[in-house]
Amino acid sequence: MIKIENISRRWGDFSLKDIDLNINEGEYFVILGPTGAGKTLLLELLAGFYDRDTGDIYRHGEKITSLPPQERDFSFVYQDYMLFPHMKVKENIAYGLKVNGEKDIDRKVRKIAIKIGISHLLKRRPMNLSGGERQRVSIARALVMAPDVLLLDEPFGSVDYRTAKKLRSIMKKLHRKFDCTTIHVTHDQEEAMILGDRIAVMRNGEIEQIGPPEEIMRKPVSRFVADFVGTENIFHGRKCKEEDGALIKLKEGDITIHTTERVRGKVTVTIRPEDIILAEEKFESSARNVFKGTIKKITDRGNFHEVLIDVGLPLIIYVTKQSVEDLSLKRGKKVNVMFKASAVHVINE
Repeated sequence: MIKIENISRRWGDFSLKDIDLNINEGEYFVILGPTGAGKTLLLELLAGFYDRDTGDIYRHGEKITSLPPQERDFSFVYQDYMLFPHMKVKENIAYGLKVNGEKDIDRKVRKIAIKIGISHLLKRRPMNLSGGERQRVSIARALVMAPDVLLLDEPFGSVDYRTAKKLRSIMKKLHRKFDCTTIHVTHDQEEAMILGDRIAVMRNGEIEQIGPPEEIMRKPVSRFVADFVGTENIFHGRKCKEEDGALIKLKEGDITIHTTERVRGKVTVTIRPEDIILAEEKFESSARNVFKGTIKKITDRGNFHEVLIDVGLPLIIYVTKQSVEDLSLKRGKKVNVMFKASAVHVINE
């Protein structure tokens, strides 16, 4: 539906380098990366706000590289709302419709306001709204145009965590209702995992990896991606034996672990914190990696507890509050740590 082909753009000392993306019709596509990765610049090139140095952009197979923004049928939502302060909410939402000479504007505005849950705010001005309400107005103003593609640039970056969670839920429902192809830029990996059908991870103007959330999280292609999506347990190692699966000797702690993945020489090993099991005593299981360790630290993260355990190397494990209580976990306690060979992901260097 949207094809970005070999797009490059130099911007001072920074440059986007040969970006290739294919985004499916009706897909919620997330571009994830740290500040300065080039995410917003890529979105603005797609919208037509700036011209590229090389490459082309296609929509439904038609080249739109040289089309001005108003002819691309895209709507853009920025992080900082961009509402007209002198206009009421109703007028802000209606603005694009009036510019385009649309008919039946009042009905369209009221209809979208009801769907987004802001019909009670139509007579207010932006200064009298909360951050979350302002962003809902921005989204309503974009969606009322019935765009072919919705572009979102860090749309929840200016609101608190609680409000952001609500807005994510609203956005997910709106996407199902409108079935509008959506391209969403964020630095928040939790946001990307919750909303994205697929995710492209960006770094220094380049795409590092593209895939569904589960693949990005569990099978990162580089140490950068693994670290950025919160893998936590990342180690260097080297293949030392191969029988039923492979055995890797880790530099940190000088211990060996089993994996089901192919190993070639030097590797980076990743293990998700939620894939590791804690137990007071050993028990029969399919886990081939079993170690005795000492709890060094327990941190309450709200929805879960983070437990740091020394098994010859530091392992971070996520457990529930109930597990902390049931196992009487505390600093200095000896515990058994277990994880399956299939939980060990290998990045061959």
